[in-house]
Amino acid sequence: MGFLTPSWKEIHLDVVKLAQAITANGYTPESVVGILRGGYLIARMLTDMLNIEDIGVVEVKFYKGIGERAERPIITQPLTTDVKGKNVLIVDDVADSGRTLEVVSEQVRLRGARSVKSAVLYYKPKSIIKPDFIIHVTEDWVIFPWEWCEFLRSFNFLKKGLNLSEVKQELHKMNVLIDDDILQEVLKLHK
Repeated sequence: MGFLTPSWKEIHLDVVKLAQAITANGYTPESVVGILRGGYLIARMLTDMLNIEDIGVVEVKFYKGIGERAERPIITQPLTTDVKGKNVLIVDDVADSGRTLEVVSEQVRLRGARSVKSAVLYYKPKSIIKPDFIIHVTEDWVIFPWEWCEFLRSFNFLKKGLNLSEVKQELHKMNVLIDDDILQEVLKLHK
């Protein structure tokens, strides 16, 4: 499995591209639903760029760890906004299996949305749903800046005794890039 490590700047530029694609398509969402956790960050940025006031969230748990999924997605935080009669844009950071988008789309439709479209930064071809708006297609595991500690914990890089040089060496073997300053500060935080 390969890894992608987009920077905050790359993500911000990708969200601008997403907003441009939505505008160019002529779709005018009245409500944006961000899938917690990573999708909310992107949804919040999109609402700012598209000047949309109504933003809601829904949380769906699916992954147990890197590449490890539960049998089926479970809604752990119900939809927090009224979507009845509205054009709704569902936003997530990545469409991997597509099952999370499937569950959320179904919930939004059941709550009476007039139309439902979806947007992601990263789409994996194995997904059962192809979002309406996509910036990147990949088969790699995407490590977003807001989940570095989660990633480092998954591989036990935050355990005591590993120094910056040792962690960098292990990440290099995996072809995972992280800014040295950020990595150093994260390791300090977990000493």
